[in-house]
Amino acid sequence: MGIKPDMVIIDYVDLLSSRKKNRERKDEIDDIYTSTKGLARQLDIPIWSVSQVNRAGAQDKIIEGDKAAGSYDKMMISDFVMSLSRKKEDKVNNTGRFHIMKNRYGMDGLTFSVNADTSTGHFEVFDYQDSEDSEQLAPPSRSPVCRTDGSSRRCRVSGRSQGDSHPPGFRI
Repeated sequence: MGIKPDMVIIDYVDLLSSRKKNRERKDEIDDIYTSTKGLARQLDIPIWSVSQVNRAGAQDKIIEGDKAAGSYDKMMISDFVMSLSRKKEDKVNNTGRFHIMKNRYGMDGLTFSVNADTSTGHFEVFDYQDSEDSEQLAPPSRSPVCRTDGSSRRCRVSGRSQGDSHPPGFRI
Protein backbone atom coordinates (compact mmCIF):
# COMPACT_ATOMS: atom_id res chain seq x y z
CA MET A 1 0.00 0.00 0.00
CA GLY A 2 1.48 3.35 -1.03
CA ILE A 3 1.49 6.66 0.73
CA LYS A 4 -0.59 9.48 -0.74
CA PRO A 5 0.97 12.91 -0.13
CA ASP A 6 -1.19 15.87 0.87
CA MET A 7 0.73 18.18 -1.45
CA VAL A 8 3.64 18.13 -3.89
CA ILE A 9 6.10 21.01 -3.96
CA ILE A 10 8.31 21.33 -7.02
CA ASP A 11 11.31 23.56 -6.53
CA TYR A 12 11.08 25.66 -9.67
CA VAL A 13 8.96 23.79 -12.23
CA ASP A 14 10.46 25.99 -15.00
CA LEU A 15 13.66 23.91 -14.77
CA LEU A 16 11.89 20.67 -15.73
CA SER A 17 11.95 19.48 -19.31
CA SER A 18 9.13 18.28 -21.48
CA ARG A 19 8.93 15.09 -23.50
CA LYS A 20 7.70 17.26 -26.36
CA LYS A 21 10.59 19.06 -27.95
CA ASN A 22 9.50 22.48 -29.09
CA ARG A 23 11.38 25.06 -31.05
CA GLU A 24 10.86 27.64 -28.34
CA ARG A 25 11.45 27.19 -24.60
CA LYS A 26 8.21 29.15 -23.95
CA ASP A 27 6.19 26.38 -25.60
CA GLU A 28 8.03 23.72 -23.61
CA ILE A 29 7.31 25.55 -20.33
CA ASP A 30 3.63 25.82 -21.27
CA ASP A 31 3.57 22.04 -21.84
CA ILE A 32 5.25 21.44 -18.47
CA TYR A 33 2.68 23.60 -16.65
CA THR A 34 -0.20 21.89 -18.45
CA SER A 35 1.20 18.44 -17.58
CA THR A 36 1.77 19.45 -13.95
CA LYS A 37 -1.81 20.73 -13.68
CA GLY A 38 -3.06 17.45 -15.17
CA LEU A 39 -1.04 15.48 -12.60
CA ALA A 40 -2.56 17.55 -9.77
CA ARG A 41 -6.04 16.74 -11.01
CA GLN A 42 -5.22 13.06 -11.51
CA LEU A 43 -3.78 12.72 -7.99
CA ASP A 44 -6.38 15.10 -6.51
CA ILE A 45 -3.72 17.07 -4.63
CA PRO A 46 -2.29 20.56 -4.97
CA ILE A 47 1.08 20.98 -6.66
CA TRP A 48 2.97 24.13 -5.73
CA SER A 49 5.99 25.65 -7.39
CA VAL A 50 7.75 28.97 -7.63
CA SER A 51 8.57 31.15 -10.58
CA GLN A 52 10.75 34.19 -10.94
CA VAL A 53 9.70 37.71 -11.81
CA ASN A 54 11.27 39.72 -14.57
CA ARG A 55 13.64 42.60 -13.79
CA ALA A 56 10.85 45.18 -13.80
CA GLY A 57 8.83 43.14 -11.29
CA ALA A 58 11.73 42.94 -8.86
CA GLN A 59 11.31 46.68 -8.23
CA ASP A 60 7.54 46.58 -7.58
CA LYS A 61 5.99 46.84 -4.14
CA ILE A 62 3.17 44.54 -5.31
CA ILE A 63 4.00 42.01 -8.02
CA GLU A 64 1.29 41.49 -10.64
CA GLY A 65 0.99 38.65 -13.16
CA ASP A 66 2.46 40.59 -16.07
CA LYS A 67 5.81 40.58 -14.24
CA ALA A 68 6.26 36.79 -14.37
CA ALA A 69 9.50 35.82 -16.07
CA GLY A 70 9.22 33.71 -19.21
CA SER A 71 5.86 32.72 -20.60
CA TYR A 72 2.78 34.58 -19.40
CA ASP A 73 0.81 31.49 -20.43
CA LYS A 74 1.90 29.74 -17.22
CA MET A 75 -0.19 32.32 -15.37
CA MET A 76 -3.17 31.44 -17.54
CA ILE A 77 -2.70 27.68 -17.03
CA SER A 78 -2.37 27.85 -13.23
CA ASP A 79 -5.43 27.77 -10.97
CA PHE A 80 -3.94 29.86 -8.17
CA VAL A 81 -1.07 32.34 -8.42
CA MET A 82 0.29 34.30 -5.50
CA SER A 83 3.30 36.59 -5.34
CA LEU A 84 5.53 37.44 -2.42
CA SER A 85 7.27 40.79 -2.75
CA ARG A 86 10.03 41.85 -0.40
CA LYS A 87 12.08 44.95 -0.98
CA LYS A 88 15.40 45.58 0.74
CA GLU A 89 13.76 47.21 3.79
CA ASP A 90 11.31 44.29 4.03
CA LYS A 91 14.17 41.81 4.23
CA VAL A 92 15.70 43.80 7.09
CA ASN A 93 12.33 44.09 8.89
CA ASN A 94 11.15 40.52 8.11
CA THR A 95 8.10 41.85 6.28
CA GLY A 96 6.62 41.70 2.79
CA ARG A 97 3.40 41.45 0.81
CA PHE A 98 1.44 38.48 -0.54
CA HIS A 99 -0.69 39.33 -3.56
CA ILE A 100 -3.31 36.93 -4.96
CA MET A 101 -2.79 37.46 -8.69
CA LYS A 102 -5.16 34.73 -9.83
CA ASN A 103 -7.65 32.48 -8.08
CA ARG A 104 -9.77 30.43 -10.43
CA TYR A 105 -12.02 29.35 -7.53
CA GLY A 106 -12.35 32.55 -5.50
CA MET A 107 -11.38 36.18 -5.11
CA ASP A 108 -8.17 37.53 -6.56
CA GLY A 109 -6.51 40.92 -6.63
CA LEU A 110 -6.16 40.82 -2.83
CA THR A 111 -3.00 42.00 -1.09
CA PHE A 112 -1.91 41.06 2.42
CA SER A 113 0.94 42.20 4.65
CA VAL A 114 3.34 39.50 5.80
CA ASN A 115 5.65 39.06 8.75
CA ALA A 116 8.15 36.54 7.38
CA ASP A 117 10.68 34.46 9.25
CA THR A 118 12.57 33.03 6.28
CA SER A 119 14.92 31.03 8.51
CA THR A 120 12.01 28.80 9.56
CA GLY A 121 9.45 29.42 6.79
CA HIS A 122 6.89 30.86 9.21
CA PHE A 123 4.57 33.58 7.91
CA GLU A 124 1.95 35.70 9.62
CA VAL A 125 -0.47 37.27 7.17
CA PHE A 126 -2.43 40.45 7.96
CA ASP A 127 -4.79 42.80 6.14
CA TYR A 128 -2.84 45.19 3.93
CA GLN A 129 -3.13 48.95 4.08
CA ASP A 130 -0.67 50.86 1.91
CA SER A 131 0.69 53.77 3.90
CA GLU A 132 0.83 55.82 0.68
CA ASP A 133 -2.77 55.03 -0.28
CA SER A 134 -5.77 55.02 2.04
CA GLU A 135 -7.67 52.51 -0.13
CA GLN A 136 -7.79 49.09 1.52
CA LEU A 137 -6.76 46.39 -0.94
CA ALA A 138 -8.06 43.36 0.98
CA PRO A 139 -11.45 42.80 2.58
CA PRO A 140 -11.53 43.46 6.33
CA SER A 141 -10.92 40.45 8.56
CA ARG A 142 -9.55 39.64 11.96
CA SER A 143 -5.76 39.77 12.11
CA PRO A 144 -3.81 37.67 11.57
CA VAL A 145 -5.49 36.10 8.56
CA CYS A 146 -2.99 33.23 8.44
CA ARG A 147 -0.36 32.00 10.87
CA THR A 148 2.06 29.12 10.69
CA ASP A 149 3.81 28.02 13.85
CA GLY A 150 5.67 24.87 12.90
CA SER A 151 3.17 22.41 14.38
CA SER A 152 -0.02 23.78 12.87
CA ARG A 153 -1.26 26.03 10.12
CA ARG A 154 -4.48 28.01 10.07
CA CYS A 155 -5.49 30.12 7.11
CA ARG A 156 -8.65 31.77 5.87
CA VAL A 157 -9.26 32.68 2.24
CA SER A 158 -12.65 34.00 1.16
CA GLY A 159 -14.11 33.05 4.54
CA ARG A 160 -13.03 29.40 4.38
CA SER A 161 -10.77 27.72 6.89
CA GLN A 162 -7.67 25.92 5.67
CA GLY A 163 -9.27 22.54 6.39
CA ASP A 164 -12.24 23.15 4.08
CA SER A 165 -12.25 21.37 0.76
CA HIS A 166 -10.79 23.27 -2.16
CA PRO A 167 -10.12 22.21 -5.74
CA PRO A 168 -6.65 20.76 -6.43
CA GLY A 169 -3.98 23.42 -6.56
CA PHE A 170 -5.85 25.82 -4.26
CA ARG A 171 -4.68 25.79 -0.70
CA ILE A 172 -2.54 28.03 1.46
